[in-house]
Amino acid sequence: MARGTRKHLFLIHGKDSTLSRDAEGFLQSLGVTPIRLAENSEQTVVDRFEHYASNAYAVILLSATQGSQIPSANHLFQLGFFVGKLGRRYVTAIHRDRLELPSELQGVLCVPYDEIGIWKFALVRDLVAAGFAVESKLAVYRPKRPEQYATVRTLVRSSGEG
Repeated sequence: MARGTRKHLFLIHGKDSTLSRDAEGFLQSLGVTPIRLAENSEQTVVDRFEHYASNAYAVILLSATQGSQIPSANHLFQLGFFVGKLGRRYVTAIHRDRLELPSELQGVLCVPYDEIGIWKFALVRDLVAAGFAVESKLAVYRPKRPEQYATVRTLVRSSGEG
């Protein structure tokens, strides 16, 4: 797909306000304005989806149901819906590490959210591969505290890439 051909990005989120705020802020810093299907609108959610579905990408923010480590059934349904409608290459799920993901999600990019921001690199890589024209240099992590630099090096070294 040619660079810059993707136009719309759906952001589906739950009650994890930190994850939602971080993901939306990061997407906006890349020049991508996410579409929230649940926002107040005269159109139904399905109508809004159908209106924006061509050349679309979806980011699903998975969060646990209360008292469990399993994603909510609503999020899993939405994830399956978007994978079915857009194809798995055009869907990314971002989740907290402690979340238990179903084995059926193999083949879908499922990125663990981390406070440092390594999840951003995986998301940018897939957005670019999907055809979004994003400023990927904005994804470069600049720690707020000097001691976090060592944490990033340790993570890269432990992954076998450094």
